[in-house]
Amino acid sequence: MNEELKISIIIPVYRVEQYVGACIESIQKQTLSAWEIIAVDDCGGDASTEIVEQYAKQDVRIRFIRQEQNMGPMWARKIGIEAAKGEFLFFCDADDWLPDTALETLYAAAKTHQADMVVGQILRVKTDGETSIWNKNRLLYGSDAVAVYQSLLKNEITHNLCGDLFRTALLQQPDYVSYPHMRRGEDALLFYQIVGKIRKACCVEQTTYYYRDTAGSSSHMIWSQDAVAKVLQMRSLLYAMLAEKPQVQPYAFAKTRSVVVEVMCILDKNLWPWYREQLKVYQLDAMLRLPAWGVKDVVAYFREVFMPLYIMTPLRRMVRAIRKA
Repeated sequence: MNEELKISIIIPVYRVEQYVGACIESIQKQTLSAWEIIAVDDCGGDASTEIVEQYAKQDVRIRFIRQEQNMGPMWARKIGIEAAKGEFLFFCDADDWLPDTALETLYAAAKTHQADMVVGQILRVKTDGETSIWNKNRLLYGSDAVAVYQSLLKNEITHNLCGDLFRTALLQQPDYVSYPHMRRGEDALLFYQIVGKIRKACCVEQTTYYYRDTAGSSSHMIWSQDAVAKVLQMRSLLYAMLAEKPQVQPYAFAKTRSVVVEVMCILDKNLWPWYREQLKVYQLDAMLRLPAWGVKDVVAYFREVFMPLYIMTPLRRMVRAIRKA
């Protein structure tokens, strides 16, 4: 590995001809210059390929890897990780961009704290210019893997890959699971695997990533049955991974049940029988069962499952019907 190369920036490229130039230029403006871009073509069929190739011709720090077919962002990142030569990795989506000091801020924190992972802050930017902090990331329980899992499962940090810094050596180990064509929750699946490898993490207060919030952004999920099934698949994989860790299993159960109930509340009630069958398919049906445990568990069940599904959801639907009338 070239020790002078501090950060490898991995960018999946898929139908981003409108934005990819601004993304690359924001990286070229970084106050830390010892970086490389590994852009991975995911065969979107627009002009993105030609645009990235032009930048690569003008800047030797930019490498462009072509795939023969569309494989999805998780697989594109896998290819980028395998090709990375920097000490650390930074993930960036091609329609987003960076503050000028993002890489320097993250790298300085990693060296100061001898951290394998540095968590940054993401600023959400809407098309009308309105901005908001995505989530005020913070590590309240410590800096090791178990502490970071607790922060993740309590929503005190997000599982967004973008905006954070990761030690490359951890991700180039052979036991990471990646799936082609996975487009729902693929960032969470990789993020949780990374956390299991770290020795130490830290967090910075500065904004390290600008997220472009448009109607087509991944945060605006359309809850089709296919999308729901993919979310359940991802949650099943994550829960299976964390259930083996006694120190975080209770938090993993609570988080998984919260997601299962939240999705069910959104779905039309006519789809509930189908949804329950999907929960069985992905071995998540226990999330909705009344536990045969102690008083605390039963109370938690009524607060976290029964109340949202059978009292609050019907009330919300009734209010919406009245407003439409």
